[in-house]
Amino acid sequence: MIALPSAGRYTLHAETGGQGTGDYAFRLNTLTEQSLSLGQRHDDIFPTSDAGLLYSVEITEENPLRIQLEDNDPSDYVQMYVARDILPTRRDHLYRSTEVAASHDLTVPRAVPGTWYIWVVGRHVDDGNPFAITVDSQSSFVDQVSPALAIADPEVTLQIDGIGFRPSVEVALVSSTGSVIDSI
Repeated sequence: MIALPSAGRYTLHAETGGQGTGDYAFRLNTLTEQSLSLGQRHDDIFPTSDAGLLYSVEITEENPLRIQLEDNDPSDYVQMYVARDILPTRRDHLYRSTEVAASHDLTVPRAVPGTWYIWVVGRHVDDGNPFAITVDSQSSFVDQVSPALAIADPEVTLQIDGIGFRPSVEVALVSSTGSVIDSI
C-alpha cells in the first residue's frame, strides 16, 4: 500500500536492476477509510481476493486495544496490519496478525491516544465474502478463567488470563445471586 500525499498526477517507474527484461503490469486499487466505533460490531464484505479494506478508530485513553475479525469461511486467508497515526503496510506497521487464518484476535497491549488504522487484506477469499470486525478499548480484558467449573471444595485456586491487569485491579468472585464470595 502506498499513501499518496495529495490528489494529482503521479508517475510509476519500475526497473529490474539489470536482472530481467519484459513487460510489467500493476493494479491500482483505491481504499476508502471507514471509521469504526469502539465496541460496535461492523459487518463488511471482501470485494475481491487480495483487496484491502482500511478502518480507523479514535483512541482517547491509553488502554489495551482489542481487534477481533470474524470470517466464518475456514478456507479464507486474511491478514491484518495495525498502526497509529500512519497507514499500515505489509512493511510498515506496529502490529499484525501472525497466523494463516480466516479469523483473528489481535491485541495492542498499550494503545496510546491517537488515530489507529487497521488494514484488513483478504489474501485468498471469495468475492463478496462477508466478515465482521469489532474494535474495543478498555482498562482490561479477561480472556479465560480456569477452572471454569469447580465442585464444592473448600479451596479452589482460579487463574485469570487476559491483559491490562495493573496493580490497582481487584478481582471479586460473585455468586449467581449477586453476593460476593470472600477469599480465604
